[in-house]
Amino acid sequence: MTPRQASINENINSIDLTPDVPPDVPPDVLDVPRVKYGLHKEDMINRKEAVKEYKKTIQPMGIVQVRNLKNNRAFLMASANTPGTINSIRFQLKMGTFLPSPELAKDWSELGEKNFVIEVLDELKPIDDPGHDYREDLKELERMWMEKLKPFGTQGYH
Repeated sequence: MTPRQASINENINSIDLTPDVPPDVPPDVLDVPRVKYGLHKEDMINRKEAVKEYKKTIQPMGIVQVRNLKNNRAFLMASANTPGTINSIRFQLKMGTFLPSPELAKDWSELGEKNFVIEVLDELKPIDDPGHDYREDLKELERMWMEKLKPFGTQGYH
């Protein structure tokens, strides 16, 4: 941390955000905690440890499918974090854009969310090697599903 950053940090942490209260009003009446703004150093350390621990955990991986219930067209995608991918796809489609398939976004906008299902087709089971890179495994799994379902042209959004 540079001296400038340290100075700014010190200034921020020294700001008292408690409201001005007449001296005759007891603090418990207002029920306002008398603390300074910011996280304490031990809270920051605990947060950093929690983030490190989270990054070590293996997220559910697999193949995510968006399927149009009206015409059964599908879009497939390999994912190293299926819950995150599902949230991302749903958010993009609700916003009216989906870069991997603008045609899917158009159909979603016209037909509505109720005519689509976003689901995990296949889950990739983790192995005991903590350093294993799952990217190639996910590519192969996606290739297999693409070959099986052939979501191209009128059957899909690829």
